[in-house]
Amino acid sequence: MATITLRLDDRVKDQLEAVARGRGQTVSDLIRSALNQLLSPAEREGQSQTAHAPASLTMVERQQLALLHRILARVIGDDGSTDGDRDYQLERAKVLESGFVQQYAMEFIGIEPELSARDCDFVMDLLDMFRRIIFSVRKLEADDVELPEGLADELTFSGFDLNDPHEAQLLSYARHLVDGDHWAELMPAFGPDNDGGNSHSLRAAVYARMLEELRTMPVDGHSLRGARDSYFLGVEELQRLAAVRVHPSRRQSA
Repeated sequence: MATITLRLDDRVKDQLEAVARGRGQTVSDLIRSALNQLLSPAEREGQSQTAHAPASLTMVERQQLALLHRILARVIGDDGSTDGDRDYQLERAKVLESGFVQQYAMEFIGIEPELSARDCDFVMDLLDMFRRIIFSVRKLEADDVELPEGLADELTFSGFDLNDPHEAQLLSYARHLVDGDHWAELMPAFGPDNDGGNSHSLRAAVYARMLEELRTMPVDGHSLRGARDSYFLGVEELQRLAAVRVHPSRRQSA
């Protein structure tokens, strides 16, 4: 096992020792668990359900979780439910109270890492972009403007790749937003005909290029989110979006 020497300010050393005492650990164990927690989430290839679980819990956290399990055991009784039966809840409480670190991960099955505010904004912006495309195509068709063959299909939202952990999170958030009756025009993209929005290929970078191109176009109100009638795109603008979707380096002049 390799050894690493760290130089710390006395104040930081005192704080680490205090935290370690509160967790019933040595300073070395505390630092080791913190490093493991920092590095493990980056190993996305494994896609383990517990890959993002903390490596340790404080005594206060353990006590709180154990009490919740004991409360659930009383509420559930012996009938069982989606939360498990009484024995399961009491077993979880015992694991926490006994400090069986290897079993802590069970507490976090199904809990995903946070999706950043930036990623949330990205998903909302691209949903707005595709809604704007839909409205624009409808208006052009209503005005009897002939669209190039296949253009509307090229600009259809195709979801995200469920095989990629990050894109799977983006898809989950997009589904959450659309299920909340927002962006109803995009509901078909998440239906069974589109495999629930699973694109089976990476799409985030493609959508990012389209958003970048869209932001170079004149828009009423300087925002992607505005009144539905205020930002219709013409055929040329739609073709520009289609061009960067297929050819990243290709930009048509406005």
